[in-house]
Amino acid sequence: ANSYIFMLENEEETEIIKTIRKNTSVSSLTFKNITNITDEERNNREDYIKLMNENLELIKKETYNQ
Repeated sequence: ANSYIFMLENEEETEIIKTIRKNTSVSSLTFKNITNITDEERNNREDYIKLMNENLELIKKETYNQ
């Protein structure tokens, strides 16, 4: 089973996260966050529900396709 560190889009990796990733098989998953939505995404009708659905799809992909 894989282990993950969950991060938000545009969040910098801390030294702790870098060390954990370097010394283990832990991967990071980056989630979208409504506060980081770009003008282009907003113009393409991105909203909170759509972003959260994308996050759920990422979790499903990583959980069931490994």
